[in-house]
Formats: sequence, structure tokens, C-alpha cells
Amino acid sequence: MKLPSLLLISVIVLGYLQVGVFADDTDLSNSEENSEGLLAEGARLISQISLKSKTQGYDILKQATLNEDPQAQTLLAYGHILGRGLERNFTRAFEIFTELADKGSASGQQGLGLMYSLGTGVNSNQAKAVLNYVFAALGGDHFAQMIMGYRSLMGIGVVQSCESALLYYYKAAKKVVSESSHITGGQMVSKIRIMTEEESGSVYAVSEDEMIQYHQVFADSGNAGAQMMIGMFYMLGSGGVQKSYQMALKFFQQAAKDGVPAAFTMIGKMYAEGSEDLPRDYSTAKTYFQRAIDMRNGDGFSGMGMLYLHGMGVEMSYTKALHYFQQALDRGSAEGQYYIGYMNFNGFGLPRDQGKALRYFQLASHGGHLRAMYSLGEMNAEGIGVKRNCNYAVELFKSVSERGHWTRMFTEADKLYTNGDIDDALMIFFIAAELGVEEAESNVAFILEQDEQALVEKNETLKRALLYWNRAAAQGYAEARVKLGDYYYYGQGTSVNYEVAAHQYRMASDKQTCAQAMFNLGYMYQEGLGLEKDFHLAKRFYDMASETSAEAIFPVKLALFKLNFMYYQESYKHILYLQSTLGDLNLLLGPNWDVYLISLLTGTLVMVFIWRRNNIN
Repeated sequence: MKLPSLLLISVIVLGYLQVGVFADDTDLSNSEENSEGLLAEGARLISQISLKSKTQGYDILKQATLNEDPQAQTLLAYGHILGRGLERNFTRAFEIFTELADKGSASGQQGLGLMYSLGTGVNSNQAKAVLNYVFAALGGDHFAQMIMGYRSLMGIGVVQSCESALLYYYKAAKKVVSESSHITGGQMVSKIRIMTEEESGSVYAVSEDEMIQYHQVFADSGNAGAQMMIGMFYMLGSGGVQKSYQMALKFFQQAAKDGVPAAFTMIGKMYAEGSEDLPRDYSTAKTYFQRAIDMRNGDGFSGMGMLYLHGMGVEMSYTKALHYFQQALDRGSAEGQYYIGYMNFNGFGLPRDQGKALRYFQLASHGGHLRAMYSLGEMNAEGIGVKRNCNYAVELFKSVSERGHWTRMFTEADKLYTNGDIDDALMIFFIAAELGVEEAESNVAFILEQDEQALVEKNETLKRALLYWNRAAAQGYAEARVKLGDYYYYGQGTSVNYEVAAHQYRMASDKQTCAQAMFNLGYMYQEGLGLEKDFHLAKRFYDMASETSAEAIFPVKLALFKLNFMYYQESYKHILYLQSTLGDLNLLLGPNWDVYLISLLTGTLVMVFIWRRNNIN
């Protein structure tokens, strides 16, 4: 049976989906069975970060296309776009996508939409992009559903509509949940902002070889925290490594020897689920869950509860499941919170109570539990146990859909950027940004404004960067909003417009309490740029900036020093102006004009006094 097209689309862009292993001595015939083997092995190899593996994978996929396999063709087309292990050739990619789209392929239509939207290999045409995306989404393409959900939410090329966004994002989120394990959980998410990463000096992406080296180092050093982290990478197939329960087991066992309670829980989960390299064993899973429970680990309790809830290796018992979930809940376990909500919602061992289910789903979703977010989204979308809320439902489904397999692309893109492969990293971020991922939009804008890439013409880079900063800002990223203000302040990618700059800074200040935006507003009030000069408001915003961020205290002190100097300078100017005015009166009325004025005022007061006295009498 062929791999589902949707999963393969995930592989092409992020290159990380695990598939079967192809033996070197397989007969490379044109049989359907062999074609599937070629396809599986090619997809597996291009899923790795190693350039050598990707090259080998694409060579194998070229053989698979002898049968005109649409999935292999899709992988090759994206390979020509990404340019890793295969020559970047937008023209060839467009030809392949066109051929697939003409045959009614949803992945082909999605690929065409992407190229028309980005203007890669063809002139940018948003109308054609949307048309292809819509057909691809209707055909079940996961990426297209996310793209159209985002465009509908933000009104990009289509009429803004929460209901349309809800429809698209619901389908995409449902797919992600269906592919996630209810035992080991969903995909690990590392959506990195390059701008923030460079400031902190962090590096997240590692290669398979580096991970093996770390294995030896950590095995000798006994760093339990690092062992747990790498174990999670292997268990979920994240961090640049292939999914391997055996490798994960080694790291978790090392951490377990050091008495880490969570390690016992993770081992129990892997045995409860099973995999190709670790046979399912409910008895062993129960043993490890019990050891985690003995150490009072919350997720250990929820693991045991799952066994009884689903009758895995034990007699199904809602009563016992509820007991363990309650213990997990008392220890702050997001899994425990989710399953208590699940049992309340379905009436399993408890009276059906949608209100309680909603509350527990909310608690678990705050802890990042994938299925809790999805369940909460369904309840808000349909008005179950709560007043219907389209916007909140879309927000939840969007968060769920952004935790699919494709998220692994961030690991590779970050690694490429760190290694100086700017164009390759930018291309991946372009695709992720098309999906509506704010972090990817920010990364695209940041890379473009560094002027180190060759994919976008020099005279267009700042305009494109402005576009992506605008999209990131619309999704609530405060730093992107400040960037927008800077672009309009300095006239980067647009004309200078102090009024618009001040508006952007004010939005970042009022809605997101951004210290930088407050400082900038203070300066604009101080100088009268786009705002009426007002020293008092300038001081107010400077003070707000220092109160919001400790990093702003010193710059604010310097700014206030200058502000005070300007204030006294302005006051001195008023005095000089008054003296100048008095000098003009001397010339006009003579040197004794002030005596005449005082006499006139005195006479007037005397007359008023006499008049008031006569009237009183």
C-alpha cells in the first residue's frame, strides 16, 4: 500500500517523516512493489539533515518516477525548490507541479499555489495562488488547508472570514491529531526566531553524527537532563534525528539510573505504544509506570490511568482509571487534567458534565496538551458547554495544526542558517511562513533585511521584509510591530511616514506593553515627529519604558537628561521672546510705556471702586 500523499507532502518540506527501510540488494524493477520500496527509502533519506543522505534519496526517487509515481514526483518537485541534495530549479519544479495538477493531484495544485504566491519560477499571481490552494484544500491537502485557513483569518487575497478559517483549520487540526499518539503525545515544537536566537547565542539543531557524539559525552558525564532531552528527540523523531525507540530507551534508562522519575514514565509510554524497533509490552509498561508512581510522578499516574481506561494489558476499569487520573491531576499533570475532562465529557465513570470537561480541557491546554487544545477547539466551535466562539476556536485549531510533522523543518532551517546556508534556510522559512507560522514570517523578514540572500532581488528585499513584518505583527509579535514602526520612521521599503510609525509604536505599547515602543513614542513626543511636541507625554512614555523593562533604565536616564535640557532651553526661549517683545514696545510707545500702562490700570480700578460703592449705597 502506498504512503498517504499528505504525509509525503510533510516530508518534502521538512524532510523528517519516518518510513520503511529499503535493502541495498532489492531488485530495482518497475514492479509496483519495488516502486513503493524506492519511494519509501527515498523519502527516508531526504528526511535527514545530511546533504549526502538527501542526494542519495533524490537519486532513488528519480528511479521511482519511472513509473510516474505522483508522490515521488511531488518529492522531486519540492527538492528542486529547496535545493538541498537536488539542484534548485524553479522552472523544473513548476513543470512537475503543472503536470500533477493537470491530473487532479491536490499536492500538485498546492505546489502551484505556493510558486504563484512566492513568485518563484513564475511571476507572482495571488489570484492563481488562491485558486490552486482552494482546489488543493478541497482535495484534502494538509498544507493547503493551513494556508487557506490563515489567508481567510487574515484576509490575505480572500475576504476575511472567521467561519472559513474555522472550516480549513478544523480539517488541518483533525489530521494532526489523528497522526499523533494518544500515549506518547504530539510533535515536539521548536519554532525558533532567528533574531532572538542570535541575541542569546543558542543553537538548537544538531545532526545525527553530532547526536551520537553527544551520546558518548552524556553517557560519561551522567547529565540526566540532557539524557532526557535527547531521549525525547529520539522518541518523537525531533531535533534532527530519526525516530528510534531503542535509542530513546538507552537515554531514558541512563536517566532512570540517576533516579529521574519522568524517565520511568517515558519508558512505560514507549512500551505501551510499541514500535518497529521496540515491541509493545503492556506488562513492562505497567512496571515502569508503577516505579514512576512510587516516586510520585504525575505523568506516571496518568500513564497507569491510560492502561485501565483503554484496557491495555489490564482489565478495563473506569474506576481505577479515574483514581489514577485524579492523582495525576493533583500533581499538576496536563495529561491528568485532559483525561479527567475526557471522562467528564463522555460520561466514562463520571456523570456527563460538559462544564467540568471544558474547565479541565482549558487547564490541560494551558500546559500545551495537544488533544486538550483540539477538544477545547471543538467545544468552542460548536458551542458545547460554552457560548460559541469562532475566533477562539480558530486560535486553538491553528495552534494544533502548527504541531504537525512539518514543524521539524524549523530544526533543519535553523541548522542551515547557523552554517551560513542562507538561501536554503530562507526557502524553508518562506514555505513555513506561507502556512501562517508567525515565527517563520519573522525569520523571513529578519533574513531579508540582513541583505545576505540571493533569492529575492536587492531592490525588493526591504519591501518583502516589510510585508512579512506586517504579517508577524498582525499575529501579535510585539517586536515585529516595532520593526514596522522603524520601517516607516526611516523609510525602509516604503516612504517616511512619522504618523504611521507613531501609530505602530503606540499599538505595540498599548496592546503588548513593549518597552522599546514606549521609548520610541517618548522620543517622538520629545521631538514632535508625527505627534505634537509634548515634553510631559514624552517623560510619561520614558518612565513607562523603564518600569516595563530593566534594560531600558539606563537609556531612559540619558533620554530624560536630554529632555530636561530641552525643557529648560524652551523655557529660556520664552523668556528671551518676552524680552524681545518688550524691546519692541519701547520703540513703539517710548521708554516710559510701562508707567503709562500702570497709570491706566490704576485709574480703571479707581473708577470701578467708585461705581461699586455708589451702587451699594
